[in-house]
Amino acid sequence: MITLDAKLNILNSQILERWNANSPFIHWPWARPAHVRVLLYMEGASFDGGSFHGLKHVIATLQASLWYWVKFDVTTVNRGADSTAMQQNKTLDQLNLSANFDQVWLFGVSPNNQPYVNLLSPAEITAITDFMQHGGGVLTTGDHASLGRGISGTVPRAGSMRLYPAPDNVAPDYNTTLERGHDGIFDFYDQSDDIPQSIRLRRYPLWDFFPRPFSSRWAPHPILCGINGPINVLPDHEHEGEAIIPSSFPASEWPSKAGNQPLPEVIAWGRIKDPAATRVGQEIGVISAYDGHRADIGRVAADSTWHHFFDIDLLGDPSADPVNDNGYIATPAGQKALKQIENYYLNLAVWLAPPNAQKAMRDALWWSLIWTNKYLELSSAVDRLPIIYLGEQASDVFGRIASQCTQRQWFFWELLDPVVRLRLEKTLQEGNPLPPQIEKFVLGSIVKHLLINFGANEKRQEPGEPPKPEAIDKLLRVATEQGLAEMFKYHSGLVQNIEGLTQKRPIG
Repeated sequence: MITLDAKLNILNSQILERWNANSPFIHWPWARPAHVRVLLYMEGASFDGGSFHGLKHVIATLQASLWYWVKFDVTTVNRGADSTAMQQNKTLDQLNLSANFDQVWLFGVSPNNQPYVNLLSPAEITAITDFMQHGGGVLTTGDHASLGRGISGTVPRAGSMRLYPAPDNVAPDYNTTLERGHDGIFDFYDQSDDIPQSIRLRRYPLWDFFPRPFSSRWAPHPILCGINGPINVLPDHEHEGEAIIPSSFPASEWPSKAGNQPLPEVIAWGRIKDPAATRVGQEIGVISAYDGHRADIGRVAADSTWHHFFDIDLLGDPSADPVNDNGYIATPAGQKALKQIENYYLNLAVWLAPPNAQKAMRDALWWSLIWTNKYLELSSAVDRLPIIYLGEQASDVFGRIASQCTQRQWFFWELLDPVVRLRLEKTLQEGNPLPPQIEKFVLGSIVKHLLINFGANEKRQEPGEPPKPEAIDKLLRVATEQGLAEMFKYHSGLVQNIEGLTQKRPIG
Protein backbone atom coordinates (compact mmCIF):
# COMPACT_ATOMS: atom_id res chain seq x y z
CA MET A 1 0.00 0.00 0.00
CA ILE A 2 1.29 3.47 -0.92
CA THR A 3 1.65 5.67 2.14
CA LEU A 4 0.20 9.17 2.32
CA ASP A 5 3.70 10.67 2.37
CA ALA A 6 4.58 8.79 -0.82
CA LYS A 7 1.41 10.04 -2.52
CA LEU A 8 2.19 13.59 -1.45
CA ASN A 9 5.72 13.30 -2.81
CA ILE A 10 4.38 12.20 -6.19
CA LEU A 11 1.90 15.06 -6.28
CA ASN A 12 4.57 17.48 -5.13
CA SER A 13 6.82 16.52 -8.04
CA GLN A 14 3.96 16.93 -10.51
CA ILE A 15 3.09 20.36 -9.10
CA LEU A 16 6.69 21.57 -9.25
CA GLU A 17 6.92 20.43 -12.87
CA ARG A 18 3.63 22.14 -13.73
CA TRP A 19 4.81 25.39 -12.15
CA ASN A 20 8.32 25.09 -13.59
CA ALA A 21 9.49 26.08 -10.15
CA ASN A 22 13.21 26.41 -10.89
CA SER A 23 13.68 29.92 -9.57
CA PRO A 24 15.88 32.26 -11.67
CA PHE A 25 16.75 34.24 -8.56
CA ILE A 26 19.76 34.21 -6.34
CA HIS A 27 19.09 32.58 -2.99
CA TRP A 28 21.43 33.84 -0.33
CA PRO A 29 21.69 31.89 2.91
CA TRP A 30 20.47 34.93 4.84
CA ALA A 31 17.23 35.13 2.85
CA ARG A 32 14.77 33.03 4.80
CA PRO A 33 11.14 32.46 3.75
CA ALA A 34 8.39 33.54 6.08
CA HIS A 35 6.63 30.64 7.79
CA VAL A 36 2.83 30.63 7.74
CA ARG A 37 1.11 27.96 9.84
CA VAL A 38 -2.02 26.47 8.25
CA LEU A 39 -4.41 24.16 10.11
CA LEU A 40 -6.61 21.98 7.92
CA TYR A 41 -9.44 20.84 10.21
CA MET A 42 -11.66 18.01 8.99
CA GLU A 43 -14.97 16.62 10.21
CA GLY A 44 -16.89 13.81 8.54
CA ALA A 45 -14.30 12.90 5.89
CA SER A 46 -10.66 11.80 5.64
CA PHE A 47 -7.49 13.48 4.45
CA ASP A 48 -6.74 10.46 2.26
CA GLY A 49 -9.32 8.14 0.77
CA GLY A 50 -13.01 7.91 1.55
CA SER A 51 -15.90 9.11 -0.60
CA PHE A 52 -14.11 12.34 -1.57
CA HIS A 53 -10.63 10.76 -1.86
CA GLY A 54 -9.14 13.30 0.55
CA LEU A 55 -7.28 16.63 0.43
CA LYS A 56 -3.96 15.35 -0.84
CA HIS A 57 -3.72 17.81 -3.70
CA VAL A 58 -4.36 20.83 -1.48
CA ILE A 59 -1.76 19.62 1.03
CA ALA A 60 0.82 18.94 -1.69
CA THR A 61 0.25 22.36 -3.27
CA LEU A 62 0.78 24.20 0.00
CA GLN A 63 3.85 22.12 0.84
CA ALA A 64 5.48 22.47 -2.59
CA SER A 65 7.30 25.71 -1.67
CA LEU A 66 6.42 27.23 -5.05
CA TRP A 67 7.23 30.75 -3.84
CA TYR A 68 10.63 31.16 -2.21
CA TRP A 69 9.41 33.95 0.09
CA VAL A 70 6.92 31.79 2.02
CA LYS A 71 6.78 28.29 3.44
CA PHE A 72 3.39 26.96 4.50
CA ASP A 73 3.63 24.68 7.52
CA VAL A 74 0.55 22.45 7.16
CA THR A 75 -1.03 20.57 10.07
CA THR A 76 -3.91 18.16 9.44
CA VAL A 77 -6.34 17.43 12.27
CA ASN A 78 -9.53 15.39 12.17
CA ARG A 79 -12.32 15.89 14.65
CA GLY A 80 -13.02 12.17 14.49
CA ALA A 81 -11.03 9.02 13.82
CA ASP A 82 -8.72 9.34 10.82
CA SER A 83 -5.37 7.56 10.69
CA THR A 84 -4.34 9.72 7.73
CA ALA A 85 -4.44 12.91 9.83
CA MET A 86 -1.48 14.16 11.85
CA GLN A 87 -3.82 14.36 14.83
CA GLN A 88 -7.24 12.76 15.26
CA ASN A 89 -10.15 12.92 17.70
CA LYS A 90 -9.33 16.55 18.55
CA THR A 91 -11.73 19.43 19.20
CA LEU A 92 -10.75 23.00 18.39
CA ASP A 93 -10.25 23.99 22.02
CA GLN A 94 -7.65 21.24 22.40
CA LEU A 95 -5.39 22.72 19.71
CA ASN A 96 -4.32 26.05 21.28
CA LEU A 97 -5.20 27.84 18.05
CA SER A 98 -3.82 31.29 18.89
CA ALA A 99 -0.40 29.95 19.84
CA ASN A 100 0.05 27.34 17.12
CA PHE A 101 -1.60 28.56 13.92
CA ASP A 102 -2.02 31.58 11.66
CA GLN A 103 -5.14 30.33 9.88
CA VAL A 104 -7.73 27.57 10.06
CA TRP A 105 -9.41 25.94 7.05
CA LEU A 106 -12.67 24.22 8.04
CA PHE A 107 -13.90 21.19 6.07
CA GLY A 108 -17.06 19.93 7.72
CA VAL A 109 -19.71 17.48 6.49
CA SER A 110 -22.29 17.42 9.29
CA PRO A 111 -25.20 17.74 9.31
CA ASN A 112 -25.70 15.10 6.65
CA ASN A 113 -29.38 14.40 5.94
CA GLN A 114 -30.34 15.29 9.50
CA PRO A 115 -31.51 18.37 11.40
CA TYR A 116 -28.83 20.99 12.02
CA VAL A 117 -26.81 20.42 15.18
CA ASN A 118 -24.04 22.76 16.27
CA LEU A 119 -21.01 20.58 16.95
CA LEU A 120 -18.84 23.23 18.58
CA SER A 121 -18.85 23.45 22.37
CA PRO A 122 -18.80 26.85 24.11
CA ALA A 123 -15.10 26.30 24.81
CA GLU A 124 -14.43 25.76 21.09
CA ILE A 125 -16.37 28.86 20.08
CA THR A 126 -14.39 30.86 22.64
CA ALA A 127 -11.12 29.43 21.28
CA ILE A 128 -11.78 30.26 17.64
CA THR A 129 -13.29 33.65 18.49
CA ASP A 130 -10.13 34.58 20.41
CA PHE A 131 -8.04 33.27 17.52
CA MET A 132 -9.88 35.52 15.04
CA GLN A 133 -9.81 38.54 17.36
CA HIS A 134 -6.02 38.30 17.38
CA GLY A 135 -5.74 38.26 13.59
CA GLY A 136 -6.14 34.56 12.78
CA GLY A 137 -7.69 33.84 9.40
CA VAL A 138 -10.51 31.38 8.70
CA LEU A 139 -11.67 29.59 5.56
CA THR A 140 -15.12 28.06 5.82
CA THR A 141 -16.45 25.47 3.38
CA GLY A 142 -19.34 23.03 3.13
CA ASP A 143 -21.65 21.92 0.36
CA HIS A 144 -25.37 21.75 -0.49
CA ALA A 145 -28.12 22.23 2.11
CA SER A 146 -26.46 22.73 5.50
CA LEU A 147 -23.40 20.53 5.02
CA GLY A 148 -20.49 22.00 6.94
CA ARG A 149 -22.66 24.08 9.21
CA GLY A 150 -21.96 21.82 12.18
CA ILE A 151 -18.43 23.18 12.66
CA SER A 152 -18.79 26.53 10.85
CA GLY A 153 -22.27 27.83 11.58
CA THR A 154 -21.43 29.42 14.93
CA VAL A 155 -17.97 30.74 14.00
CA PRO A 156 -18.10 34.56 14.16
CA ARG A 157 -18.56 36.19 10.76
CA ALA A 158 -17.64 32.97 8.90
CA GLY A 159 -20.92 31.36 9.93
CA SER A 160 -22.95 34.00 8.11
CA MET A 161 -20.93 34.13 4.88
CA ARG A 162 -22.38 30.87 3.52
CA LEU A 163 -26.08 30.21 2.93
CA TYR A 164 -27.69 27.77 5.40
CA PRO A 165 -29.62 25.96 4.23
CA ALA A 166 -28.58 26.25 0.61
CA PRO A 167 -30.56 24.40 -2.07
CA ASP A 168 -30.47 20.64 -1.60
CA ASN A 169 -28.80 18.12 -3.92
CA VAL A 170 -32.00 17.17 -5.73
CA ALA A 171 -32.93 18.33 -9.23
CA PRO A 172 -34.30 20.65 -10.43
CA ASP A 173 -33.65 23.20 -7.66
CA TYR A 174 -30.01 22.40 -6.93
CA ASN A 175 -27.04 24.79 -7.39
CA THR A 176 -25.39 22.91 -10.22
CA THR A 177 -22.31 24.49 -11.77
CA LEU A 178 -21.52 21.52 -14.02
CA GLU A 179 -20.12 22.18 -17.45
CA ARG A 180 -21.19 19.89 -20.26
CA GLY A 181 -18.96 16.79 -20.33
CA HIS A 182 -17.02 15.23 -23.17
CA ASP A 183 -20.03 13.04 -23.97
CA GLY A 184 -22.13 16.12 -24.71
CA ILE A 185 -24.43 15.77 -21.71
CA PHE A 186 -24.52 16.92 -18.10
CA ASP A 187 -24.06 14.24 -15.46
CA PHE A 188 -22.73 13.95 -11.91
CA TYR A 189 -19.37 12.53 -12.98
CA ASP A 190 -18.57 15.66 -14.98
CA GLN A 191 -17.22 17.04 -11.70
CA SER A 192 -14.29 14.62 -12.12
CA ASP A 193 -13.33 15.46 -15.70
CA ASP A 194 -10.88 18.07 -17.00
CA ILE A 195 -13.48 20.74 -17.81
CA PRO A 196 -13.79 23.34 -15.02
CA GLN A 197 -16.56 25.83 -14.48
CA SER A 198 -15.94 29.41 -15.58
CA ILE A 199 -16.51 31.99 -12.86
CA ARG A 200 -17.29 35.69 -13.04
CA LEU A 201 -15.04 37.86 -10.90
CA ARG A 202 -15.79 41.02 -8.99
CA ARG A 203 -13.84 43.81 -10.68
CA TYR A 204 -11.94 46.40 -8.70
CA PRO A 205 -11.03 49.49 -10.77
CA LEU A 206 -7.41 50.54 -11.03
CA TRP A 207 -5.79 53.92 -11.58
CA ASP A 208 -6.08 55.22 -15.12
CA PHE A 209 -6.21 58.37 -17.22
CA PHE A 210 -9.93 57.97 -17.69
CA PRO A 211 -12.82 57.57 -15.27
CA ARG A 212 -15.06 54.56 -15.28
CA PRO A 213 -16.90 53.16 -17.22
CA PHE A 214 -14.47 53.99 -20.02
CA SER A 215 -11.46 52.50 -18.30
CA SER A 216 -10.78 48.81 -18.90
CA ARG A 217 -8.17 48.56 -16.14
CA TRP A 218 -9.31 46.42 -13.27
CA ALA A 219 -8.10 43.73 -10.90
CA PRO A 220 -9.83 40.80 -9.20
CA HIS A 221 -9.79 40.29 -5.46
CA PRO A 222 -6.28 39.25 -4.28
CA ILE A 223 -7.56 35.73 -3.63
CA LEU A 224 -8.28 35.39 -7.35
CA CYS A 225 -5.31 37.32 -8.70
CA GLY A 226 -3.00 34.73 -10.23
CA ILE A 227 0.61 34.75 -11.32
CA ASN A 228 -0.55 34.55 -14.95
CA GLY A 229 -3.63 36.76 -14.64
CA PRO A 230 -7.09 36.49 -13.09
CA ILE A 231 -8.11 33.07 -11.76
CA ASN A 232 -11.39 32.52 -13.60
CA VAL A 233 -12.05 28.79 -13.18
CA LEU A 234 -12.92 26.41 -10.34
CA PRO A 235 -13.87 22.73 -10.27
CA ASP A 236 -17.54 22.25 -11.15
CA HIS A 237 -20.02 20.32 -9.02
CA GLU A 238 -23.63 19.22 -9.36
CA HIS A 239 -24.97 20.66 -6.09
CA GLU A 240 -22.93 23.41 -4.47
CA GLY A 241 -23.76 25.50 -1.48
CA GLU A 242 -23.59 29.28 -1.81
CA ALA A 243 -21.33 32.12 -0.67
CA ILE A 244 -23.33 35.15 0.40
CA ILE A 245 -23.30 38.58 2.02
CA PRO A 246 -25.04 38.56 5.43
CA SER A 247 -28.31 40.44 5.78
CA SER A 248 -27.08 42.64 8.65
CA PHE A 249 -23.83 43.78 10.21
CA PRO A 250 -24.15 44.32 13.97
CA ALA A 251 -21.19 46.23 15.36
CA SER A 252 -20.57 43.54 17.96
CA GLU A 253 -19.67 41.08 15.18
CA TRP A 254 -18.49 43.39 12.40
CA PRO A 255 -16.34 46.04 14.12
CA SER A 256 -15.21 49.40 12.79
CA LYS A 257 -11.91 51.24 12.91
CA ALA A 258 -11.50 55.00 12.54
CA GLY A 259 -15.15 55.25 11.55
CA ASN A 260 -14.80 52.68 8.75
CA GLN A 261 -16.65 49.35 8.98
CA PRO A 262 -15.18 46.79 6.58
CA LEU A 263 -17.86 44.48 5.21
CA PRO A 264 -17.79 41.11 3.45
CA GLU A 265 -18.46 40.85 -0.25
CA VAL A 266 -19.01 38.14 -2.82
CA ILE A 267 -15.91 38.12 -5.02
CA ALA A 268 -16.83 35.42 -7.57
CA TRP A 269 -19.95 33.86 -9.05
CA GLY A 270 -20.65 30.59 -10.85
CA ARG A 271 -23.52 30.03 -13.29
CA ILE A 272 -26.15 27.31 -13.56
CA LYS A 273 -26.05 25.86 -17.09
CA ASP A 274 -27.59 22.38 -16.83
CA PRO A 275 -31.05 22.46 -18.53
CA ALA A 276 -32.29 20.00 -15.89
CA ALA A 277 -32.22 22.87 -13.37
CA THR A 278 -35.09 25.33 -13.00
CA ARG A 279 -32.77 28.32 -12.64
CA VAL A 280 -30.73 28.01 -15.83
CA GLY A 281 -28.67 31.16 -16.34
CA GLN A 282 -28.81 32.22 -12.69
CA GLU A 283 -25.57 33.01 -10.90
CA ILE A 284 -24.61 31.84 -7.41
CA GLY A 285 -21.89 33.19 -5.17
CA VAL A 286 -18.96 30.77 -5.07
CA ILE A 287 -16.49 32.77 -2.92
CA SER A 288 -17.01 35.56 -0.40
CA ALA A 289 -14.31 37.42 1.51
CA TYR A 290 -14.00 39.72 4.52
CA ASP A 291 -10.91 41.84 5.19
CA GLY A 292 -10.87 41.92 8.97
CA HIS A 293 -7.39 43.45 8.98
CA ARG A 294 -9.07 46.79 8.30
CA ALA A 295 -10.63 46.47 11.77
CA ASP A 296 -7.66 44.79 13.51
CA ILE A 297 -9.15 41.27 13.45
CA GLY A 298 -8.72 38.20 11.24
CA ARG A 299 -9.75 37.80 7.64
CA VAL A 300 -12.41 35.32 6.50
CA ALA A 301 -13.03 33.54 3.20
CA ALA A 302 -16.07 31.38 2.47
CA ASP A 303 -16.31 28.88 -0.37
CA SER A 304 -19.57 27.48 -1.71
CA THR A 305 -18.31 23.89 -1.64
CA TRP A 306 -15.44 21.76 -0.46
CA HIS A 307 -15.65 20.08 -3.85
CA HIS A 308 -13.40 22.91 -5.01
CA PHE A 309 -10.72 21.26 -2.83
CA PHE A 310 -11.33 17.49 -2.69
CA ASP A 311 -9.28 15.07 -4.78
CA ILE A 312 -12.31 13.52 -6.47
CA ASP A 313 -12.83 16.81 -8.30
CA LEU A 314 -9.13 17.47 -8.99
CA LEU A 315 -7.54 14.09 -9.64
CA GLY A 316 -10.66 12.45 -11.06
CA ASP A 317 -12.80 9.41 -10.41
CA PRO A 318 -11.58 6.77 -12.88
CA SER A 319 -13.77 4.13 -11.22
CA ALA A 320 -16.74 5.92 -12.75
CA ASP A 321 -15.32 6.45 -16.22
CA PRO A 322 -11.67 5.42 -16.78
CA VAL A 323 -11.52 7.40 -20.03
CA ASN A 324 -13.23 10.71 -19.31
CA ASP A 325 -13.05 11.18 -15.55
CA ASN A 326 -9.31 11.35 -14.85
CA GLY A 327 -9.43 14.90 -13.55
CA TYR A 328 -7.35 17.85 -14.67
CA ILE A 329 -4.17 15.83 -15.14
CA ALA A 330 -5.69 14.13 -18.17
CA THR A 331 -5.08 16.84 -20.80
CA PRO A 332 -2.97 19.97 -21.41
CA ALA A 333 -6.12 22.10 -21.05
CA GLY A 334 -6.87 20.42 -17.75
CA GLN A 335 -3.32 20.98 -16.53
CA LYS A 336 -3.63 24.67 -17.35
CA ALA A 337 -6.88 24.91 -15.37
CA LEU A 338 -5.35 22.95 -12.50
CA LYS A 339 -2.52 25.45 -12.19
CA GLN A 340 -5.08 28.23 -11.77
CA ILE A 341 -6.88 26.22 -9.10
CA GLU A 342 -3.59 25.58 -7.29
CA ASN A 343 -2.90 29.31 -7.44
CA TYR A 344 -6.26 29.84 -5.70
CA TYR A 345 -5.14 27.65 -2.78
CA LEU A 346 -1.85 29.51 -2.50
CA ASN A 347 -3.57 32.89 -2.63
CA LEU A 348 -5.96 31.83 0.12
CA ALA A 349 -3.06 30.86 2.35
CA VAL A 350 -1.30 34.18 1.72
CA TRP A 351 -4.37 36.40 2.08
CA LEU A 352 -5.72 34.74 5.23
CA ALA A 353 -2.42 35.11 7.08
CA PRO A 354 -2.46 37.61 9.99
CA PRO A 355 -0.72 41.00 9.68
CA ASN A 356 2.54 39.89 11.29
CA ALA A 357 2.80 37.02 8.81
CA GLN A 358 1.88 39.37 5.93
CA LYS A 359 4.75 41.62 6.94
CA ALA A 360 7.15 38.68 7.23
CA MET A 361 6.24 37.54 3.71
CA ARG A 362 6.62 41.06 2.35
CA ASP A 363 10.07 41.45 3.92
CA ALA A 364 11.22 38.07 2.58
CA LEU A 365 9.99 39.07 -0.87
CA TRP A 366 11.77 42.43 -1.14
CA TRP A 367 14.98 41.20 0.49
CA SER A 368 15.55 38.73 -2.33
CA LEU A 369 14.25 41.22 -4.93
CA ILE A 370 17.10 43.69 -4.50
CA TRP A 371 19.69 40.90 -4.82
CA THR A 372 18.36 39.50 -8.10
CA ASN A 373 20.61 39.73 -11.13
CA LYS A 374 18.54 42.53 -12.60
CA TYR A 375 18.98 44.77 -9.56
CA LEU A 376 22.62 43.89 -9.04
CA GLU A 377 23.15 45.44 -12.47
CA LEU A 378 21.15 48.56 -11.57
CA SER A 379 22.67 49.21 -8.16
CA SER A 380 25.60 51.28 -9.39
CA ALA A 381 23.32 53.62 -11.35
CA VAL A 382 20.38 53.82 -8.97
CA ASP A 383 20.88 57.54 -8.21
CA ARG A 384 20.61 58.41 -11.90
CA LEU A 385 17.61 56.25 -12.80
CA PRO A 386 14.03 57.63 -12.77
CA ILE A 387 11.96 55.97 -10.06
CA ILE A 388 9.21 55.16 -12.55
CA TYR A 389 11.78 53.04 -14.42
CA LEU A 390 12.80 51.30 -11.21
CA GLY A 391 9.12 50.68 -10.44
CA GLU A 392 8.52 49.15 -13.86
CA GLN A 393 11.52 46.87 -13.46
CA ALA A 394 10.39 45.82 -9.99
CA SER A 395 6.87 45.14 -11.24
CA ASP A 396 8.28 42.90 -13.96
CA VAL A 397 10.31 40.89 -11.45
CA PHE A 398 7.40 40.67 -9.01
CA GLY A 399 5.15 39.39 -11.77
CA ARG A 400 7.21 36.19 -11.89
CA ILE A 401 7.29 35.52 -8.15
CA ALA A 402 4.04 37.00 -6.78
CA SER A 403 0.77 38.27 -8.18
CA GLN A 404 0.31 41.91 -9.13
CA CYS A 405 -2.39 42.15 -6.48
CA THR A 406 0.04 41.03 -3.79
CA GLN A 407 2.52 43.61 -5.00
CA ARG A 408 -0.14 46.32 -4.99
CA GLN A 409 -1.36 45.39 -1.51
CA TRP A 410 2.01 45.09 0.23
CA PHE A 411 3.96 47.83 -1.51
CA PHE A 412 1.26 50.44 -1.90
CA TRP A 413 -2.03 50.19 -0.03
CA GLU A 414 -0.69 48.91 3.28
CA LEU A 415 2.01 51.58 3.36
CA LEU A 416 -0.33 54.53 2.96
CA ASP A 417 -1.44 56.66 5.86
CA PRO A 418 -4.95 55.38 6.79
CA VAL A 419 -6.55 58.77 6.08
CA VAL A 420 -4.83 58.97 2.71
CA ARG A 421 -5.87 55.42 1.90
CA LEU A 422 -9.54 56.07 2.63
CA ARG A 423 -9.46 59.26 0.54
CA LEU A 424 -7.87 57.45 -2.38
CA GLU A 425 -10.33 54.58 -2.15
CA LYS A 426 -13.28 56.95 -2.11
CA THR A 427 -11.92 58.88 -5.08
CA LEU A 428 -11.43 55.64 -6.97
CA GLN A 429 -14.88 54.30 -6.10
CA GLU A 430 -16.47 57.50 -7.36
CA GLY A 431 -14.84 56.99 -10.75
CA ASN A 432 -12.85 60.24 -10.78
CA PRO A 433 -9.84 60.74 -13.06
CA LEU A 434 -6.74 59.59 -11.18
CA PRO A 435 -3.00 59.75 -11.79
CA PRO A 436 -1.66 56.84 -13.85
CA GLN A 437 1.07 54.52 -12.63
CA ILE A 438 0.83 55.80 -9.07
CA GLU A 439 1.71 52.38 -7.69
CA LYS A 440 4.84 52.13 -9.82
CA PHE A 441 6.05 55.51 -8.60
CA VAL A 442 5.73 54.27 -5.03
CA LEU A 443 7.29 50.90 -5.84
CA GLY A 444 10.16 52.58 -7.68
CA SER A 445 10.81 54.89 -4.72
CA ILE A 446 10.84 51.89 -2.37
CA VAL A 447 13.29 50.00 -4.57
CA LYS A 448 15.56 53.05 -4.81
CA HIS A 449 15.66 53.46 -1.03
CA LEU A 450 16.24 49.72 -0.52
CA LEU A 451 19.07 49.60 -3.04
CA ILE A 452 20.81 52.65 -1.59
CA ASN A 453 20.50 51.49 2.02
CA PHE A 454 20.77 47.72 1.74
CA GLY A 455 21.71 46.76 -1.83
CA ALA A 456 25.02 45.99 -3.47
CA ASN A 457 27.73 48.63 -3.67
CA GLU A 458 31.52 48.84 -3.62
CA LYS A 459 31.67 47.98 0.06
CA ARG A 460 28.73 45.58 0.24
CA GLN A 461 29.02 42.67 -2.18
CA GLU A 462 26.81 40.27 -0.23
CA PRO A 463 23.53 40.88 1.58
CA GLY A 464 24.67 40.26 5.13
CA GLU A 465 22.03 40.08 7.84
CA PRO A 466 18.66 41.68 7.00
CA PRO A 467 18.03 45.01 8.77
CA LYS A 468 15.82 45.26 11.81
CA PRO A 469 12.06 45.40 11.10
CA GLU A 470 11.65 48.88 12.58
CA ALA A 471 14.32 50.25 10.25
CA ILE A 472 12.55 48.75 7.24
CA ASP A 473 9.16 50.07 8.35
CA LYS A 474 10.57 53.57 8.65
CA LEU A 475 12.27 53.36 5.26
CA LEU A 476 9.11 52.09 3.55
CA ARG A 477 7.00 54.91 4.98
CA VAL A 478 9.47 57.54 3.84
CA ALA A 479 9.84 55.95 0.42
CA THR A 480 6.07 55.85 -0.03
CA GLU A 481 5.74 59.57 0.73
CA GLN A 482 8.54 60.45 -1.65
CA GLY A 483 7.10 58.21 -4.35
CA LEU A 484 3.77 60.03 -4.11
CA ALA A 485 5.56 63.38 -4.20
CA GLU A 486 7.42 62.31 -7.36
CA MET A 487 4.17 61.19 -8.92
CA PHE A 488 2.60 64.61 -8.20
CA LYS A 489 5.61 66.36 -9.71
CA TYR A 490 5.54 64.18 -12.82
CA HIS A 491 1.79 64.42 -13.34
CA SER A 492 1.20 67.87 -11.88
CA GLY A 493 -1.19 68.81 -14.65
CA LEU A 494 -3.36 65.74 -14.09
CA VAL A 495 -3.77 65.69 -10.34
CA GLN A 496 -4.65 69.25 -9.42
CA ASN A 497 -8.19 68.11 -8.61
CA ILE A 498 -7.01 65.56 -6.00
CA GLU A 499 -5.84 67.24 -2.82
CA GLY A 500 -4.38 66.05 0.43
CA LEU A 501 -3.07 62.70 -0.76
CA THR A 502 0.31 63.18 0.89
CA GLN A 503 0.95 64.25 4.44
CA LYS A 504 4.16 65.85 5.56
CA ARG A 505 6.17 63.52 7.69
CA PRO A 506 9.71 64.12 8.98
CA ILE A 507 12.36 62.14 7.16
CA GLY A 508 15.17 60.50 9.08
